[in-house]
Amino acid sequence: MDVNALMAQYAKDAAEMVRAEYGHELDFSEPTIGAVEALLNGFWQDADKSMFTTVALLFGAYIGEMIRARYPQANWSGGSLTPDAPPPSLHVGDIEASPIVWCFKRLYNGPGDSVVDKYLAFRQDAEERVHKFEPGAGPDGAGT
Repeated sequence: MDVNALMAQYAKDAAEMVRAEYGHELDFSEPTIGAVEALLNGFWQDADKSMFTTVALLFGAYIGEMIRARYPQANWSGGSLTPDAPPPSLHVGDIEASPIVWCFKRLYNGPGDSVVDKYLAFRQDAEERVHKFEPGAGPDGAGT
């Protein structure tokens, strides 16, 4: 199974777990990043670190697939699903994002390491770069 299909499956698994355990729907829309932040906060407060790697993988995959829904050109690449190596990362053009790492850091560091903040910074960067290179955009990103 290729990494894009594998991450899509993990993201679906995360959404199904949230539906079954909490009765909430994660529909891969941008507003659900706040729900993911709240869920990660709950795991952080429980402080069962034995689950952090799995939780980071599931919710990182979900955030990545949420990004792929917004930016269809995005693709997962490389990485490993073992704790000894960096996980897969997401590429949108020349931008590399690591939502699995975002989630892992959020679980270990708490609310100060917000996945919402990381996503918003990524989105701003992506919007600036994607717009800049859209057909018909001039050198400053404005239409010609």
